[in-house]
Amino acid sequence: MGFMSDIQTVAANATTGNILAGKQHEFATRPSLARVAIVAAAPGINATIVVGDQAIVNDQEMSGANRYPIDPDDYVFRIPIAAMDRVQIFLRNTTAGGLAVTTVVQLDAVA
Repeated sequence: MGFMSDIQTVAANATTGNILAGKQHEFATRPSLARVAIVAAAPGINATIVVGDQAIVNDQEMSGANRYPIDPDDYVFRIPIAAMDRVQIFLRNTTAGGLAVTTVVQLDAVA
C-alpha cells in the first residue's frame, strides 16, 4: 500500500504543477487501486487528475469543506492502475485569494 499526502496554498488564479512530483509513489510499483481525495479551505479549487496517459478528472471543482479529507465522502475516484503508471494531480485556483488544499492519494495493491 502506498500513501501520499500534500498540503499547500494555491495562489489566486494560479495553476500548480504536478503536486505529486518526486513523491515515493508517484509511479505505482505494482497493479493497484488508486483513491484520491482533495479538499480546499473554501470553494474555488479545480483539479485535473491524470493516471498513466488518461485524464480521469479534467479541471473539475473539488470540495471546499475546509477540513482534512474524510473517507469516503471526499474521495473523487477509485480506479485500477497498472504497474509503473504515473499519478499526476494539478490544482487550479479560480478565486481572487490563495486557498489551502489538502490532497490524499492511497494506492492499494491488487493481486
